Amino acid sequence: MQSGEAVPACLRLRRPGPASGLRLPACHEREGRKGPDPEPDVAWCSGAERGEMATGTDQVVGLGLVAVSLIIFTYYTAWVILLPFIDSQHVIHKYFLPRAYAVAIPLVAGLLLLLCVGVFITYVMLKNQKVTKKPQ
Repeated sequence: MQSGEAVPACLRLRRPGPASGLRLPACHEREGRKGPDPEPDVAWCSGAERGEMATGTDQVVGLGLVAVSLIIFTYYTAWVILLPFIDSQHVIHKYFLPRAYAVAIPLVAGLLLLLCVGVFITYVMLKNQKVTKKPQ
């Protein structure tokens, strides 16, 4: 940060400390306590609090994700809640899968999501474990 720039409110010291500048929160193991400081000196702020705006690409991607989610939600709601009340010979039934898939598809999607999260966590833990090992 340049000397002439103003410090964002979210990065200012919450309480007066011995240091005149910014101090990052740290563990106080040397003081006999374990874990992070319960009252950190510095609050972390998001990009919006620093005055950063989302780019046009970010906004388009976000709008696309919201639109896709809305379409999926509407389709699934009509499929599971409304379709059972419509006569089975009606033409609208040809636009929907059989009802057995209404349970199978979310189940498989949830299991795949859990698998991906588990693989990611395992990857990060193994990567961090390799970094912290010291050569003997």
